Amino acid sequence: MTPLVSVIICTYSRPAMLQETLKSILKQEREGSFDLEIIVVDNSPSGQMKAAVEPFQGKLRYLQETTQGKSHALNHGVKNATGEVIAFTDDDAIADPQWLLSLIRSLKNHQCDGVGGRVVPIYPSETPQWIKD
Repeated sequence: MTPLVSVIICTYSRPAMLQETLKSILKQEREGSFDLEIIVVDNSPSGQMKAAVEPFQGKLRYLQETTQGKSHALNHGVKNATGEVIAFTDDDAIADPQWLLSLIRSLKNHQCDGVGGRVVPIYPSETPQWIKD
């Protein structure tokens, strides 16, 4: 039986970045190893991110968390997730195409409760060099 992976993305007023994140999640290589559920939790005032997810309608669940703070948004996502595996990413991250496949393989092969991985920053062109260093 293939597990269901719930990917939870909390967002706050970064529509363009969120759309790039969603595109990368939808490009995940699965090889029949898992099913996918994407949950976007909007933590911005008055649900202003709803328009950003409309192009992805039918491919994700959009939730709104009105209590400010990432922990509130994460908890709201977890409460609504239906997957046996829960994966978190940020609304400014681009997931490697094998991110979830590697996650599932690691959980299976190492019989562990959680895994983490490398994060490589992608800086906008206007980022000062001292930050990149």
